[in-house]
Amino acid sequence: MRIFSLTDLFILGLGLDLAGAMLIARGLLISPAAIARLNTWGGLESGSTVDRSRNWVDAFFGVVYLGLGFACQAAGYFAELGGSTPTSGGRRGLWAALILVITLVLALLLWWALKERGLKRLLIAVARSKPGGSESENRIRGWTREKALRLRELGEAAGWKAEGTELEEGGVVDYNQRVFGVNIPARLYESSGSSETS
Repeated sequence: MRIFSLTDLFILGLGLDLAGAMLIARGLLISPAAIARLNTWGGLESGSTVDRSRNWVDAFFGVVYLGLGFACQAAGYFAELGGSTPTSGGRRGLWAALILVITLVLALLLWWALKERGLKRLLIAVARSKPGGSESENRIRGWTREKALRLRELGEAAGWKAEGTELEEGGVVDYNQRVFGVNIPARLYESSGSSETS
């Protein structure tokens, strides 16, 4: 008796669909505590940006998992149409349930392991974007003093607190390097200008 059948792709797909649906729901439905944070004067802009960024990362994983789930289901269906005969029996049902649980757990563990990295990458992109700017204006990759300060502000709103000298204006370079792994030219803090750099 074979342990794995091509039609088990249906179950694998179902597990990915469930994980995707859970993450999309998590990304779209924010908690009351998050809503309360959005309505405070001091944290309005940064808190809102970080919460929306977290929602975007969750929804991104959800969409990827849904796509993979549908692809697995389609592959199982096409395998069955191609002549693959499904096996049946009591053990097959247990095996299918085990595949479902393992797929769901692994998909959620992968999301949990990668969500912070995805959030950091998105916050870097948000900090580099000019509010209200056109797409061509937002393609400029250089850092300005304002963008570097905005990245630290977003990082702190996300819960990564500045330490020691990182709280000073010149400490933004150290903070962004430690938290985001971003190398911002120190010369932005050596002169009074805030021009774009390449």
